[in-house]
Amino acid sequence: MHRRLQLKCALAAAGAFGAIKGCAIAGKSSAEDHDAAICRNQATMKVEKGLIKEIHTNWYPANDPIEDTSAMRIQLKQSSGSLFGVYDGHSGGGCSAFCRDELFDILEFKQRLSKDDGGDTRLLSPSSFVEADDAFLQMAYLDKRFR
Repeated sequence: MHRRLQLKCALAAAGAFGAIKGCAIAGKSSAEDHDAAICRNQATMKVEKGLIKEIHTNWYPANDPIEDTSAMRIQLKQSSGSLFGVYDGHSGGGCSAFCRDELFDILEFKQRLSKDDGGDTRLLSPSSFVEADDAFLQMAYLDKRFR
């Protein structure tokens, strides 16, 4: 049975990461415990790409196992932008893992095909997401993992 945690934080930027102040987690006793639990999974990546100088990430495992995933692609193959994704694993980690591992490749591939045939050349075109959804459903059906 999952215990519901109530998390209320006010973050104040300090150096590479924010110092955590005013935190209250039900069931924890000290401010040090709060800071340790919340800060445990922080990471920083130096990027230096255009306006993006560094990326700060953090995650808090509210369930076990954690089913949420994220992905970032700083340098795209055909475009000058970057892609960032956070995927919530509501009903298990299968779909969020698929998005983490496959979505950016599908979006870029679909964009490249569209440029060749004169179609919608937007990286984030609706048809690209429909194709990604179809690919996930086909994989789930064939693997029989997500039934």
